[in-house]
Amino acid sequence: MSLTDVLGGRWDERLGVVLSVVFLVMANIPGTIALRYALMLALLLIVVVSRRDSLPLLWRESRWPSLLLAVFIGYAAVHCWLLAYWPDYAWSEWKAQLMTGGLWFVIGWGVFRRRGGLSILDRVIVGGTLLALTELVLEAWQWHLTGAWPFMVTFSTATHLEFTFIMNLVLAFVFVALFFSRSRHLPHSRLPAWLLALIAVLIVFVSVRAGARNGMIGLIYLSLSLTFVYLLFERKRLGVKRIVAVALLVPLALGGLGAYAVKKDTRNQVLIGSLEAGWNYQNSTAWFDYGTLPMLADGRQADDSAYKRLAWFHRGLNLMAERPIGFGYGRGAFGRALQHEGYVIRILSHSHSGFIDLGVGLGVPAILLWFAFCWALIVIGYRAFALRDELLGLILVLVSCGFIGRMMIESIQRDHMLYLFLFISAGLLAEIAAGRDVRPA
Repeated sequence: MSLTDVLGGRWDERLGVVLSVVFLVMANIPGTIALRYALMLALLLIVVVSRRDSLPLLWRESRWPSLLLAVFIGYAAVHCWLLAYWPDYAWSEWKAQLMTGGLWFVIGWGVFRRRGGLSILDRVIVGGTLLALTELVLEAWQWHLTGAWPFMVTFSTATHLEFTFIMNLVLAFVFVALFFSRSRHLPHSRLPAWLLALIAVLIVFVSVRAGARNGMIGLIYLSLSLTFVYLLFERKRLGVKRIVAVALLVPLALGGLGAYAVKKDTRNQVLIGSLEAGWNYQNSTAWFDYGTLPMLADGRQADDSAYKRLAWFHRGLNLMAERPIGFGYGRGAFGRALQHEGYVIRILSHSHSGFIDLGVGLGVPAILLWFAFCWALIVIGYRAFALRDELLGLILVLVSCGFIGRMMIESIQRDHMLYLFLFISAGLLAEIAAGRDVRPA
């Protein structure tokens, strides 16, 4: 594999490969906001200068997701202007989050619509591997200093929740490349199977050690989903014995990982009682004033995370019922809505659920528009995979479903996580469309 194969032959292809991989890595590292905007500007210039002929294709070849995303962003702009209780704050948030996210979507299409150098498949894998290796080295250094391998903490991202988000996303690319590309058509990963297997082990290891419960849920969901799809589409090639073996071994392995995570994380000992206390949030004030956590029936104190997350989720549903049109957009819309309702808020800003944040901020119409956009991505991805054996279509389905699922339990529809999702989903759409140009009949 030559340097031209990796980077492409044209200057814009080479620069696009390098900058996109750098963005995929650096977007997750705290304190790199200025670099993130510099990368966005550089990639946007590449698209405008040398890829502008691909921009009209975005409308013709991916009309529904493009239209729905534009309507969603436009609706949010009108909401900030006419309906928000805090219009100045909402406008600033709209520009920083949704307008910027829309630009990343356009950039993703422009960068990947013309094939050249590494495909999005390998760029995401390379970027994710670099981040995972960085985390592994930093954790090994901590182990050297303290004698204990870190758990429930990460050093390459701001929180372990953000780390497991990007690792789960990258793992979808790795698993598809590892288990499907050897039996399907374009595009095959340029990385050998043994290296993909090592990367998968690395990502699973650092993800489990990150100790995020939602990250483990995402990992198990991704693995079971891929196992089902793999057995469904590869059943003729595998045969009965292999199907039975895979159907038994995968759940056993995932069960072992899950049992390890549950045992290692002592918070799970009071999980059920904490969730019950959180759902009945009216019986305590700790969910908004950060006071003493409620006591459970067995005399133990509720787990802080589980109790507050479900309390915020339930209170968010009530806020959406009180004002279905939304209070005003922003990452801190949930906390601001509570203040508007008369609560004295000390720290709280978001609800730890993107679904609640979006509904409280922009109302039920925004939720419907966002889910419609994601559904359009899923439909395009499914058709590409089922009808044309396009691996990137399967990845688009997994990434979109994963984002919707994680959005229910994490505030991920913001900042670099939103940018990465829109950039990658547009890149997948672009290469799926480009694949139709080169795929033999």
